[in-house]
Amino acid sequence: MTATTATPGYRLDPLDRGLVGRLDRRQLVILGVGATCWLMASISGAGFIPGVVAFALCWVVSVPRFGGQVLAEWLPIWCGWTMRGRWSRHWLRPLHLTSAGLVDDGPSLPPWLGGLRIVAHPTDKWAAIHDSQAQTLTGHLQITGTGFTTLAPDQMALLLAGWGSVFQAVPSDDGVVRITWSDVARRMPLVGHQEWVDANGTKHDALDDYRSFVNESSHMRHDLVLTLTMRVGSLKSLDAQRSAFERMAESVTILRDALSEAQLDAHGPLQAGEVAYLMRAGLSPNSVEPAGGTIAGSLVQRLGLTPTTAAGPMSVDASSKHVCVDDVAHQCFWVEAWPERLQSADWFDSVISSDVPGIVQRVFTLVVEPLDDAKALNEIRMASSRHGGEQVAAAEGRTRWDSFKAAKASAVNEREREMASGHAPVAYTALVTVTVGDVDELNRAGQAIRRRCERNRVMLRPLWGRMDIGLAAGLPIGLGLSREPF
Repeated sequence: MTATTATPGYRLDPLDRGLVGRLDRRQLVILGVGATCWLMASISGAGFIPGVVAFALCWVVSVPRFGGQVLAEWLPIWCGWTMRGRWSRHWLRPLHLTSAGLVDDGPSLPPWLGGLRIVAHPTDKWAAIHDSQAQTLTGHLQITGTGFTTLAPDQMALLLAGWGSVFQAVPSDDGVVRITWSDVARRMPLVGHQEWVDANGTKHDALDDYRSFVNESSHMRHDLVLTLTMRVGSLKSLDAQRSAFERMAESVTILRDALSEAQLDAHGPLQAGEVAYLMRAGLSPNSVEPAGGTIAGSLVQRLGLTPTTAAGPMSVDASSKHVCVDDVAHQCFWVEAWPERLQSADWFDSVISSDVPGIVQRVFTLVVEPLDDAKALNEIRMASSRHGGEQVAAAEGRTRWDSFKAAKASAVNEREREMASGHAPVAYTALVTVTVGDVDELNRAGQAIRRRCERNRVMLRPLWGRMDIGLAAGLPIGLGLSREPF
């Protein structure tokens, strides 16, 4: 993301990584294999037709797009879906019917969330999620701040600049794998209003209309969660666990300082019950009450805490189009394209604040990962040389230099200036998870969210064949796309 200095605006157009036009390295390799087969068939005397057929097959696999992607990108996805098998798509939580069975202290989770455990600090009260597969530790911060839409334009620009410093606050040398930012929007009943009406409605008959309004209304509550994921190892010994928590505490302190400079308050690191609540609410929001919920006298629900062992679901049924967890259904989308023109500072607010009727929960997660300086610089130089060659060819009259090419070249030059001025390169992607109470309503809700985003030039693509992985990556627990099978 690039912040402009002349006018308060932001550009989010991604770096063009095509080697020849829109063809990337994989597509060029497949076309090269097809051309080699054609050449070998011609040399060996097999005839003209076999070589043409081989090249045509390679062309069909690598060039035309089906559903927004070429077949060379679709094949690994569907192969991974098939190889994972039925055991990972249909899951039931094992029940311990007798006290003689071995009961684990960690949550029982489906295979695409397996290996996660909530680990508490040895002496302090906060906790983190340890991923035994990726050997990472994730800490959580809950963010509060002034309403973004109520700020002046210069204050909006200052806040976004502060968020940029947050994502680059912790150096990658400390073992940082990723930082995620999640906006969790859930429907919250008007609990206090209902109690007040019940207590005063008998004395004031004029409150009948208000009682009807309260019973039929619900608003979206937005919770902002920031996670920090670090590489820590297996944590088999107590000393390794203590060292990992010390590193995490130092990095979280740096993040909190950066958030404070951006005029944001951070609560955390969160305790074990709060982390379990985040996981449980993300998987099945109907099974937990929001903080200040409707269960009278329930201290656990009022505090928004969940026992660690209850963080997992009871049943999961994953298909290529959606994931059913207990009594809700999820559909996940990947942000394929961001706006490719200058945006005002408040453009993103309309994307995340949109309320679609029938949606139980909507999670927008931004995943930011540090890049190696040498790799990022090589990508920028390759893109710069490619655009420079096209500009020279246009000056010689061999091609046309249009506005689209000029915009992409400008984005490359801006990133090159950023790196030259000392900014750390990062890669980012975003995921949107839509949750409804009925599978039949899922398609309508998903289409409504896509239309709202497209109005702001944010293009969403369903994660066909990877809905379970998308759900795991979109949860506010810091997994990211680390569990992609291919």
